[in-house]
Amino acid sequence: MNVINQISDIITRITGIPKSRLEPDFDLIDSGVVDSIQVLQLVGAIEQQFKLAISMDELAELTTIRKISQAVALRTGAVARGNLGSSGAPTPVE
Repeated sequence: MNVINQISDIITRITGIPKSRLEPDFDLIDSGVVDSIQVLQLVGAIEQQFKLAISMDELAELTTIRKISQAVALRTGAVARGNLGSSGAPTPVE
């Protein structure tokens, strides 16, 4: 499973929004899809699943699924391994 799908799965689990409605460049914060409590849940789930830390400074910039996926991929080495999905989002980090 690619990173963008894994991030989408986490968002679906936290918000209840079907994956089919989540677009890679959809702004999760400005749209109101994710509230402040859900942002913290999302960060915690991403940190746990991918075994990394997201700073508060980074958090302000990670507002779309694509941006989150790219940041995760850079941290986990998915980009270095050439694991990019068709949408330009990183793929497997399992």
